[in-house]
Amino acid sequence: MIKGGFFGEDIAASVDALQLGFGFFGYLIFSLVLTIGSMSINKLLFIDFIFIDFLLLGLTLYSFGILPDFSGMLAGVSELIISIISFYGFAAMVLNQHFGKVFLPTGKPLITINKSSE
Repeated sequence: MIKGGFFGEDIAASVDALQLGFGFFGYLIFSLVLTIGSMSINKLLFIDFIFIDFLLLGLTLYSFGILPDFSGMLAGVSELIISIISFYGFAAMVLNQHFGKVFLPTGKPLITINKSSE
């Protein structure tokens, strides 16, 4: 939106895409760590984080000018899928809690970590 001039031409002209790219890259690293952690929660959250990783990868590549058509499409499609998965996820949390049973399944964790008490 900034690069497209949504907030004005002056702001669009002053934006540095490389700074955005490094910011997106930092969030990508953070998101990859969260993706690993989500494996122990449920499959729905894990899949959501996979697409968040693709979104951040696409935004990073786009900001650096690497395959801009492909990376822009990757980011856009990923964002659409993230929103659909997230709407399902919030509905599952609310309805499962409301009905006191699994109304909308979210899947079992991919890994189980045994926490030992010290």
